[in-house]
Amino acid sequence: MLFVDKKQVTREELAFRFGIDLKKIEKRPEFEATKSFIDRINGGRKKSPAGHNTLCKFMVQDPKTKMTVEIRYAETNNQRVVGDRVIDKFEPRQIVFSGSAMAFDKTNPTDLDKALYLALYPSNAFSPFRTERSGKAKHEFIDTSARAEKRIGEINNMGEAILHATQVDGEDMRIFAKGLNIAGIEYKEDREVRADLMEYAQKNPTVYIKAKDSQLTIIEGRIENFIDKGIFKLEQIGNVRRWTWTSGPKEGEIITDIINTTQEAKQALKNHIFNNINEFMPLLNTLTQTLSSRITAEKALKDLAEQSAGQQIASQQFKQTIGDELPEHLKNINSTEQIDLGGLPTSFAEATDYLEKAVGKRTPALASKLMKGINAGEITEDNIVEAIRSL
Repeated sequence: MLFVDKKQVTREELAFRFGIDLKKIEKRPEFEATKSFIDRINGGRKKSPAGHNTLCKFMVQDPKTKMTVEIRYAETNNQRVVGDRVIDKFEPRQIVFSGSAMAFDKTNPTDLDKALYLALYPSNAFSPFRTERSGKAKHEFIDTSARAEKRIGEINNMGEAILHATQVDGEDMRIFAKGLNIAGIEYKEDREVRADLMEYAQKNPTVYIKAKDSQLTIIEGRIENFIDKGIFKLEQIGNVRRWTWTSGPKEGEIITDIINTTQEAKQALKNHIFNNINEFMPLLNTLTQTLSSRITAEKALKDLAEQSAGQQIASQQFKQTIGDELPEHLKNINSTEQIDLGGLPTSFAEATDYLEKAVGKRTPALASKLMKGINAGEITEDNIVEAIRSL
């Protein structure tokens, strides 16, 4: 028997009211248990597919009336009169899901009632009433079509997640990784961070997609980043732990004090910021932009230094390659003189003409050496004149 607010209804009425395909359930009334779950009815123990119990009633919001109603499955209702009241006594109180699978008799009305109830129950993976608050699914109606859609969705999520992991860059990539609580980001190279993100996206695509679209993930990542950079500093003041600003417009000011000695310090900081997000959001944005600009500038300076070092190395390689064959007057060229030798040679003939301008005569042997250096990528337009001057 099936009931809505203790009023008995038919399977057809219940399925129609809550928009579930009754014919699909009656055609194949079969369920599988999930691999593991927490059985809160029996002490919160972690259980395997050996079995679990499901309560024979649950509360849900009616999508039409928006009112909360009780849906119940029962095999008997032994009513009794107490004074002027009629007391219902529904049995059973729980449905026992035995083993890793359960199949119902398609010809038995009681079994079909039970199958519809289990399909509606929020612990069914495909229940129309499942929400984020439903917890881990305990069982799953064997719906091959829905399973295919689920797999397609998971594959699409994985593709989208991995694509994002390959495209997000720079400080945004690091902040996002910190928001996902990936360990050791502060001390890793960019390629290592990207590899961590791609691995996370592959293993947890649905979580990754939700995090990508969540502003809370970015805020948590920024908080972790400021802790790593020392902008948020934790101090012990007597029996109180204190978070303070060490940079920005509030440098030296207290962020929050932690009185509770058992509370985790980072979580206390995050809770305080989230509870006062309107105050902290402008500061988080400003300091993130400042850090990003500083990191960009530092990277640009590092690239310039590496480029300059590369030019010096190329000059030394050029000197080692043809230095012994250069005439004395070329070796003694003053480094302050401007030498206009035209563009970089692209052939042996051009190399010969190029060296004639610099040396004053055609030198085929040097032209051959010059082209070898150019073809090897050791000599470029940026360093050839400098290389000749330094010989």
